[in-house]
Amino acid sequence: DPNAPENQFPQFLNPAGNISMTLPEYARTVRLHLRGLRGECTANPAQIVSNQTFHFLNTPQSSLLLSPAWFVSNVAGEPTSFFNGSAGTFFIAVAIQPRLNKAVVVAINAVEESVAFETAVSDMVLELLELPATSLFDSGFESCR
Repeated sequence: DPNAPENQFPQFLNPAGNISMTLPEYARTVRLHLRGLRGECTANPAQIVSNQTFHFLNTPQSSLLLSPAWFVSNVAGEPTSFFNGSAGTFFIAVAIQPRLNKAVVVAINAVEESVAFETAVSDMVLELLELPATSLFDSGFESCR
């Protein structure tokens, strides 16, 4: 329960300003990120984030492969952006491979703070990246229109 007292944080610690969204909304957000990395978000009055901003957010700024928002690495020769995190209730892991037009989101409603847990989730994401690309977005998910 995100409203339970043990899941409340001081205002300065709230992830993304305490914004919450449903999984379909999160999937649309990841799809938008994928499209921005593919250069498919053209400028229009309703667009908030440009293709250039998506690329900046996924460009390593140091030899540590850390970008301003993502960890960037190669998986089977493909540039791949990774993100994971939790505020203590749910755990989300994301991987995006723009050249292959692939994105994977794994959401788990239990969190265990351990290396074994994060490794298991990372392994799951990598296995899902190996599957052929299919589109859930043809069934009503919007992107950067």
